[in-house]
Amino acid sequence: MKTHVTQVSGGWLLGVDYTDDGVDLVVEKKFAGSEEAANAYLPVLDADVRERYAHLFPLPIVETEEEMMI
Repeated sequence: MKTHVTQVSGGWLLGVDYTDDGVDLVVEKKFAGSEEAANAYLPVLDADVRERYAHLFPLPIVETEEEMMI
C-alpha cells in the first residue's frame, strides 16, 4: 500500500494505492484541516476502504497447528 498527502486549494488530497498488494484499487479523498491531521487520518481512510471494498482483498491464510508443527 502506498499513501500520499498533497496540498490542494482548500486543504489536502489524501491518496491510498493498493496496487502493490495485488488489488486494483486507488482511492483519493479531499481533507480540510492541518497537514498533521491529514496524515493522522490516513489509517482511518485505509480501514474504511478495506471495509467498503472487502470483496477485493484476499483473506489471510491461516495456518493450522498441524501445519506449524511440520
